[in-house]
Amino acid sequence: MNISVCVKQVPVLSMMKFDNHSRRLLREGVPSEINHFDLLAINGAVEMKSSGVAEVSVFTMGPPQARDVLIQAMALGADNGIHLTDILFSGSDTLATSRTLALALQSREYDLIMCGSHSVDSETGQVGPQIAELIQVPLVTNVTEVRIEPDSSVTAQRVTDDGVETVNFATPALITVTEGFGEERFPDTESMGLARQKTITTLTASDLAADTSLFGLKGSPTRVEEIFSISLQREQIILRDQAPNNAIDELIKYLSDKNIFDTTSDVLKSLDRGDIRGEGPMGSIWVWVDISTGAISPVSYELLGIASPLANSIGTNVAAVVLGSMDPESYSILTAFGADKILYDESNSLIDFDSASYSKILSDAISKHDPWAIILPSTSNGRELGGRTSSKLGLGMTGDCLSLRIDAKGKLVQDKPAFGGNIVAPITSNTRPYICTVRPGIGEALNPNYNTVVSLEVLELNDLPPSSFKVVNRDRFGIDQRSQIESANRVVGIGMGLGTSSHLPSVRSMAEALGAEIGCTRDVVDAGWLPRQAQIGVSGKSIAPHLYIALGIRGPFNHTVGIQKAQAIVAINTNRRAPIFKTCDFGIIGDVHQHLSYMSTAFSRIQTSLSKAD
Repeated sequence: MNISVCVKQVPVLSMMKFDNHSRRLLREGVPSEINHFDLLAINGAVEMKSSGVAEVSVFTMGPPQARDVLIQAMALGADNGIHLTDILFSGSDTLATSRTLALALQSREYDLIMCGSHSVDSETGQVGPQIAELIQVPLVTNVTEVRIEPDSSVTAQRVTDDGVETVNFATPALITVTEGFGEERFPDTESMGLARQKTITTLTASDLAADTSLFGLKGSPTRVEEIFSISLQREQIILRDQAPNNAIDELIKYLSDKNIFDTTSDVLKSLDRGDIRGEGPMGSIWVWVDISTGAISPVSYELLGIASPLANSIGTNVAAVVLGSMDPESYSILTAFGADKILYDESNSLIDFDSASYSKILSDAISKHDPWAIILPSTSNGRELGGRTSSKLGLGMTGDCLSLRIDAKGKLVQDKPAFGGNIVAPITSNTRPYICTVRPGIGEALNPNYNTVVSLEVLELNDLPPSSFKVVNRDRFGIDQRSQIESANRVVGIGMGLGTSSHLPSVRSMAEALGAEIGCTRDVVDAGWLPRQAQIGVSGKSIAPHLYIALGIRGPFNHTVGIQKAQAIVAINTNRRAPIFKTCDFGIIGDVHQHLSYMSTAFSRIQTSLSKAD
């Protein structure tokens, strides 16, 4: 079996600087490294050599200095390095990048292609799905473990939005790997020296295609209009040497003054559902509704709320797109929350989410109905479906958007964070329909109107491809294990400073009193305390709650990059030199366990008073 690994050289995010005057990132003097998830892929592929892997080839696209990551990959045990470098590749968006890599991959033999789940600088997660679509191979995302079977098929364990699945698939195929796959292992000096003596194959644009307009800026349908810094100044109120009860009293006063506990403001900001709208001349705005867990995903209501004012601005309606079987009453709920029309399939063949089938249906429907825009959630399934669909239709796609708006020219502007959340880049596309994924927790659901009448339209299911994989086992989390940190208004994060997992019940009790979800650091996941879906940071999720409480979290950049959009950050840690105190609004230097019960009591009292007020 031959394995090909696609890797990217990224800047060390913690060292990036933004010049507000010139509106550009300062890369001078900033070292680069292999993207974290790509490093896991390399090490995982090398480890597989003992199970029948004949050769590991590593591909990267970038300027001359990008060959450094190939040398590092070969020092770790990869057999070949292929460097795609040409001035014509400059300015490539994800689609142009995917096209370039796909052509290079097809120039060599492969059985299994590996990509990182996403890059830590742009965080889109689009390249893997787009490559899979371009070269027409099965796709399995967010893989944590693989095993080559005697029949040369592959069994993989993957993380889903609501649990873990074991799937089996034939090769050739492409997988994207995430935390838990391979080790974050680096080569030693001797291995690097030997690797520098090896030959690296160089491919240019003309080596890949006669039509070089496929690459770089010419081949990129999306454009970055400009960039803005979004670094937030934190108040850094730090309490030292205070009794736990007094410290928590001051914390409650601080949060109350910030209106963190005021839920009425959220209600007041929400728009009403309004009347049913008709489709305008520019086409509808579509919202894909993820029902892979057996119910409407909560983020679907947020996306309908985001789409509604956009539809009003261009004089059109909002259509909810439902693929797979769903309770008929749920169509009424989607209509109540902003869908003017439901596009759905009436087949029971779409039981398991499979982006190959889903993207075929969605692409056919787009070609038939010509919508103005398609909005998907920035979740595992949403990124996968959006990536494959955009690649199939040659559409520009923006991933992980913070907001959507319409400019003076009537274009959809998609505000995307990058480089660890330090900047926001407004992005437009020269293709239609616009397609993008939006972060959960960014939008607000509309105030529903349950008196609206459902309008249903069946989607045609023509020549669906056979399922690209077989689900061998599925473990969905119970209610107490599910993580909704991306859409939660309040999140409690835990680190190894908590001590042991035996303290989790106390944390859950406090979080319940606060009405919060629980997230964590990478070390907590690695220790088996919480599932991977709860991880926050560079190698986890980015969240934007009203309140984030960090308990026993040291707070290096790798974690705090995931909480930069939180309105208020509270930290409790015994170590007064912990980095978290430099990025929080309110900090308490003290023992977490001594403060937990006081917080639980205080938050319960507040929730009781709010209930009485209602």
